[in-house]
Amino acid sequence: RKSMNDSVLTAPDDPSPPQSDPPSDPSPSEPASDPPYPSGKASWPHSRLFFRYPTPLATGWALESAMRGPHLMSNIFVAKALLDYATMEAGCDPNTTDVDGPCESRVHGFLPSSLLTNMVLVSGLLGAALMPVVGSVVDHTKHRRLVGRASWVGL
Repeated sequence: RKSMNDSVLTAPDDPSPPQSDPPSDPSPSEPASDPPYPSGKASWPHSRLFFRYPTPLATGWALESAMRGPHLMSNIFVAKALLDYATMEAGCDPNTTDVDGPCESRVHGFLPSSLLTNMVLVSGLLGAALMPVVGSVVDHTKHRRLVGRASWVGL
């Protein structure tokens, strides 16, 4: 591949065409630019556009990696909304708690600022307690698809 520094630039008033290197055959050590699809047809030169990779595994990995950012941002917005809602339920103004200090009122015995911490604690304990049970049901019974559908609906 050539970079911009490899090409020879000429002045606009120079009538000679720009010089370029003669095409060379890639050596066996250089990988091909785009391997063909599994179906045997040649791939489009920009086959990685829109996450079209030669294997479904590579395509899935690329799509999953691309969705991490939006997923993280949505979690941040939901977390902020939950904290604001808990602060309002405690009788404090969520817009002025940074200036006045943290809200000292409690909701159901907890500070509003500990809502996310409590949610993570409960979900971690439930996950640790239920994963072996659900795993054994999936591995040793005929209810594998039922558990998968219930998990999909639950999410």
